Amino acid sequence: MFTLIVLGVIFWAGLSFYEKMKEDEINIFSNTEYVKTGVEEIDLRNQPFTTNEGLIYSGEAAFFSIPSKNRVYAWYTQGQLRLVHHNDVVMFNLAQHFVNGKPRLYIKKMNINSRDFIFPVGKFSDYFSTLEKEREIQSLGESVARNAMNVVAEVMAFNKFFREVKSFDRFKQGSVEQKEQYLNDYDIYLESSIERLYDYYSATHEHKESYSKNSESKSDYGREAFAIYLKVLEFESLYNITFDQIRKRYKQLARRYHPDSATGDEYRFKLIREAYEYLENNYPK
Repeated sequence: MFTLIVLGVIFWAGLSFYEKMKEDEINIFSNTEYVKTGVEEIDLRNQPFTTNEGLIYSGEAAFFSIPSKNRVYAWYTQGQLRLVHHNDVVMFNLAQHFVNGKPRLYIKKMNINSRDFIFPVGKFSDYFSTLEKEREIQSLGESVARNAMNVVAEVMAFNKFFREVKSFDRFKQGSVEQKEQYLNDYDIYLESSIERLYDYYSATHEHKESYSKNSESKSDYGREAFAIYLKVLEFESLYNITFDQIRKRYKQLARRYHPDSATGDEYRFKLIREAYEYLENNYPK
């Protein structure tokens, strides 16, 4: 349900951006550049962008779209990205590091209404979870929280997108078919990022909080946690699974998703390792 809500918000926001971009096209787009590349672009460094719901984006990023895709995408760079809605302000400081010699963006710091949050490099899940918790306790408005959570997921997805595209100029110079394929991949990466972030949040927060509120629910919590982590390890059936099967499946997935392998996925690798460590310590043997 949570995933569907977030995806719905992202889709709605994309339509909202797209309509707003069309309204403001005369003032903020370079018509010469659009005719040459077929890409509509807003550089947030020069022109803050206000959505139809009044949320303002500004900073080191660009929004862009192509005619065949009815949504807006973000191109992220190092620096600060700022989201403002009424009295709420969320700021991200994005920085770059290298993994296996390849550049990747990460969130160096997040500031929510003058409070700093800093987590280890690459821990997008902690920033995502923090925003969701701030939203739940109403310390942060619904609109800015949802859009900020989308930024976290998009930066994750953007890293994969960037590995394919290499540069914004290269993307703009591609054929119509190439652009569409790149953005179709971006859509897939974004959906995958959201699912991973939600899996992490569900596994590490929602069920733990439920257990803490009701000390009699320990056995229920254990069963729910087993189900979550078995799904992370890609078991279709959750019944009659032995720990030997869990160990075997973990080794298979670890080889597949290890960052050094051809099918490597750093975030998936971390998630399955966390799942295995929990099951190793708690699953009946």
